[in-house]
Amino acid sequence: MGTPAPRSRRVAALVSPLPELLLGGLWLLVTLPALHPFDALLAPLGLLLAALAFAAHWVPDRLRAHWRAGLLFLSFALGHSLIGALAKTLGHPSVETVLALWDDTLFGSSPVLAAQSLALPGFSDVLQVAYAAFVLLAFPLPVLLFVQRRREELMLHLGVLTLAVTCVYAGYFLSPATTPARMVAALGERAPWQFEAPLPLTDFGLWVRSGIDALTFNHHDAFPSGHVAVTVFVLAQSWRLHRKLAWCLLPIGVLGLLATLVLRYHFAIDLIVGGLLGGVLCELGAPPRTTSVSDDQSS
Repeated sequence: MGTPAPRSRRVAALVSPLPELLLGGLWLLVTLPALHPFDALLAPLGLLLAALAFAAHWVPDRLRAHWRAGLLFLSFALGHSLIGALAKTLGHPSVETVLALWDDTLFGSSPVLAAQSLALPGFSDVLQVAYAAFVLLAFPLPVLLFVQRRREELMLHLGVLTLAVTCVYAGYFLSPATTPARMVAALGERAPWQFEAPLPLTDFGLWVRSGIDALTFNHHDAFPSGHVAVTVFVLAQSWRLHRKLAWCLLPIGVLGLLATLVLRYHFAIDLIVGGLLGGVLCELGAPPRTTSVSDDQSS
């Protein structure tokens, strides 16, 4: 009998084809309603993402990490607009009022309203920048793993990260909920609760916030919180594999998570489900228990 494969290799072999298959199936499902009548944005981009995802199975092993990284980037860049277009195509009802009810039931009152005590002048701008910087969290660790030629860990990390994006976007499709700020603005007096005052953002903070809105074509991306799921996974993986990087990313991650409530981007239930998803991803991305962080990677 041969020597059993390391745990990380077994997990990588199990997880490896799954993200692309799920992601390809999701984008195919997204595209079908847009074929008749034909949607010039949704149909070609959805079919392209589905084809790239399914084609990953035949990509040579030495190129698969690059292919997966590119697929992950395209999903991040295009996924919001595609899921938003699909929600409109299918005529999904918004479910944010249900999420608000969950918050009130679990906590007795809205944590979003309670968090407004932290919406202070100056600090709100810091939180807004940290929220925008979320898109940068996912990239430093794969780059370092690639430079250090830690191919097995890179493949596993990108595979689980792709799975994270798939699960989050599936949640957006199944439960298309907008943010608390948009819910209150849309429903007016019919909203479950009201904010006492607008966010105290400076012109710079408003510019960053409007930039996020302009780049986010899908405004039904509250449940579950992809910010929480990806941040928890990335911080945990960075702590396991590169401690110095983890310390650098920690302030951005913590402030970004705080911003989700204070800046009215998410309900508390979004964060809870996103955190649970992040915990599952952390377990899938765990390296072998015999592997320790080397001295040059620790703080």
